[in-house]
Amino acid sequence: MAHPAPQDRPWHRLALAALPVVVFGATASFGFVHYDDDRYVYQNTEVIGGLSLQSLRWAFAGAHYGNFNPLTWLSHLLDVSLFGLQPAGHHLHNVALHTVNTLMVFALARRWLPIGAALWLAAAFAVHPQHVESVAWVSDRKDLLATLWTLLTLTAYGHWTIQRRWPSYAVMTGCFVAAMLSKPSVAPLPLVLLLADLWLLGRYKAGAMRAGGLLLLEKLPLLAVAVPLLLWAGEAQQELGAVVADSALPWPYRLANAVIGMATYLGKMFWPSALAVHYPHPGYQVDVPLLGLAAASLLAVSAAAWRLRKSQPLLAFGWFSYLLMIAPVAGLVQLGSAARADRFVYLPMLPLLLAIVAVAVRAMQAWSPRRQRAVAAAAIATQMAVTLTILPAWHDTESLMRRACAMTDGNAMAHFDLGLALERRGATDEAETEFRKAFELNPLDARANNKLGNLAMAQKDPKTAVQHYLRAVQSDPSDLGMVANLSIAQELAGDLPAAEATLTALLDRQPGDHAARLRLIGVLGRLKRFEAAEAQVHVLLDRDIRDAEAWDAWGNIAYLEGSFGRAAEAWRLGQRTANEAHNAELAAKIAKKLAQLPPIASTTIIN
Repeated sequence: MAHPAPQDRPWHRLALAALPVVVFGATASFGFVHYDDDRYVYQNTEVIGGLSLQSLRWAFAGAHYGNFNPLTWLSHLLDVSLFGLQPAGHHLHNVALHTVNTLMVFALARRWLPIGAALWLAAAFAVHPQHVESVAWVSDRKDLLATLWTLLTLTAYGHWTIQRRWPSYAVMTGCFVAAMLSKPSVAPLPLVLLLADLWLLGRYKAGAMRAGGLLLLEKLPLLAVAVPLLLWAGEAQQELGAVVADSALPWPYRLANAVIGMATYLGKMFWPSALAVHYPHPGYQVDVPLLGLAAASLLAVSAAAWRLRKSQPLLAFGWFSYLLMIAPVAGLVQLGSAARADRFVYLPMLPLLLAIVAVAVRAMQAWSPRRQRAVAAAAIATQMAVTLTILPAWHDTESLMRRACAMTDGNAMAHFDLGLALERRGATDEAETEFRKAFELNPLDARANNKLGNLAMAQKDPKTAVQHYLRAVQSDPSDLGMVANLSIAQELAGDLPAAEATLTALLDRQPGDHAARLRLIGVLGRLKRFEAAEAQVHVLLDRDIRDAEAWDAWGNIAYLEGSFGRAAEAWRLGQRTANEAHNAELAAKIAKKLAQLPPIASTTIIN
């Protein structure tokens, strides 16, 4: 149903290019947020060095933080090389990518929509409130890049279907590989191309099985790229521990959340209210009436799109393409604690917008052009107003998390991250309040328990700290820092056997933890298990005979044992090695111990 288009005017593209800049240009004054920006950019030791042969190898070496997206890493590396760690350049790079994507949407839409409708579609994509997260958040560069390469894939595919020249096919395949290397969740794109063959390009005729087989064969190279990369991405997420196990969240609950999420995205396209950076997963709490309404809505739209596939092919293509593109991020495989995320619809929204605009244009056919333009302008102006209202929340971490707390209920993660932001600016009392809110909402939250344990330790209440650290370690046994905190609290609380057990378990997993072994030596000494303590000293000295802290620890054990001569010899060796290492503080501490020793008739040589 291609429309013969009037001549495009230059101001069409100029106006479209200006929209993202006008709406999102303010992000140039925003900072990084302590919500993945630290891991992806300003605290990532590989990224902060900028582009180099080493960083290039690192980007392609494998999955990082559970994702294999080397082109995304390259874009962050390029930013650091160009702009350093000044956030403005990183933000403007996002705005530039979003602007290019907007112009490409317009160019593609011109093939199937009148110029006014194509402008409406591209403008809606440019300013929609659900895109704030993808544009204003530096860490969501992957969605912007993946969409850019996806649009280039579609453009190249269009050339291939017309010209049937292999260079076009090669370019299409290369662009698709680049999209997958930006974000693997674009894997369903080959299936979307099949839908385009069916409903947009007229390449498949009913009953032509051979033609259908050839079209499928044509997509096999793309599927051969998509499937392995998608499976590898899933394995990487599992290795990271980001995938919630089936035993923790059985598939019926994940399916319920996915159905509600897909319908919610659709609803927020029309009414983008209460948008937040994090929506807490309901877990085992299923809103049955909402689930029923969501399922009925999805089924009703699917049935309507299928029934109208001949008269409204854009509706059929847009709707079923949306379902395909949203499937990898719908939550059937649950990643983390979020129910859904607005960034997930940056690309899947495109075919859906195409369907909506196509239906709207058809419904307004009898209207005058002026009235049609007025409706479209009002819709875009409304979206811009909402976007400009939401955008300031991304200025910094504190404002971002305050909005998340205000827009959602039971958001333990947002309260905790707000507490971190408050703590960083010195508002310790407010921070403690937020940490306690996070704990009340989720008593098993490892990070909240660890923070409350730290607060209890600061308040000299190690027994309370032990309770929080125990919960933290039970929830996240992989965090050895929290295990270390537990051992310190147990020791201060006087539970030496528990401290010994915790330190022994910690050293089994991390034998090179020098501080933990020193603490274990101290605990064993207080338990009067002197031989075991000295055995631990030998472990340290076998690694480094000039370890002043190990000699100091040996002196402490000998002193507790009543062997003052051996204590004096160990401390003297410790004092000498501390001075050689220019550790004046430790040397002075040992000197005080030596001065307090009783007179010693003879020196005992340590073997």
